[in-house]
Amino acid sequence: MSRVGFMGWQGVGIHTGQACSVTVSAAKPGSGIVFEQQGHCIPALATYALPNARATLLTHQTIRILTPEHLLSALYGMGIFDAHVTVEGPEIPILDGSARPYVAGLLALPRHHTDPWVVTSPLHYEQGATQLSLYPADRTRWTVMIDYPDHFVGAQWVDWVASVDGYVDEIAPARTYGFESEVAVLQANGMALGGSTENALIITQDGYLSPLRFRNELVRHKCLDLMGDLALVGVPIRAHVVARCPSHQHNTAFARLIRAAMV
Repeated sequence: MSRVGFMGWQGVGIHTGQACSVTVSAAKPGSGIVFEQQGHCIPALATYALPNARATLLTHQTIRILTPEHLLSALYGMGIFDAHVTVEGPEIPILDGSARPYVAGLLALPRHHTDPWVVTSPLHYEQGATQLSLYPADRTRWTVMIDYPDHFVGAQWVDWVASVDGYVDEIAPARTYGFESEVAVLQANGMALGGSTENALIITQDGYLSPLRFRNELVRHKCLDLMGDLALVGVPIRAHVVARCPSHQHNTAFARLIRAAMV
């Protein structure tokens, strides 16, 4: 099937370490975001997200799409809610660890108007250290906080009113990160096999192995991830989104809770 207005990327999967590629094509208004893998399709909805602490995982029957969150974040940040995404391999390419490379290509795709889900009463999710909330607001705002009290990183926060330009400049460039002390354990468990300083910000006991893009790059990336996971709601959300210590497992659970509240 020919696709109109498409852009493709090739690279390595950060967890599998395998070569993979993805092509994003324009789709009809109202069709939503759909992933295709080996001829089978799956909607980008929280219904298909399995609990996974280190990455988002979409699965249905024979389809298994690992780490779609950066691409989904770029689509959300650019206001694109209708797209056909063809995946070759088990994972979405990590590229430089941020959403910035995807943003540059998505500029060529059309943006159809999609009615947001307007939050009229607060909605909360809490599990352990993670707290996720939506509050009524006249425009979408993201407030995200993280805290590593036993590490020099400490607490970081970011607060911004959503806009395409703001996403492109302030959120998309923030890279995924990991602690050097965790790398060996992750790789022993079959994760982070494709990770390197080329595609992740590695944190040591007293610094970083590559220069920061932002003083608070870590929490900006957490905001990027949260946007990608909440893209699984299927429509934009008009609300003040407040998140403390978000993670993929809890983000996708919150997305399911939001979808249930929309009925």
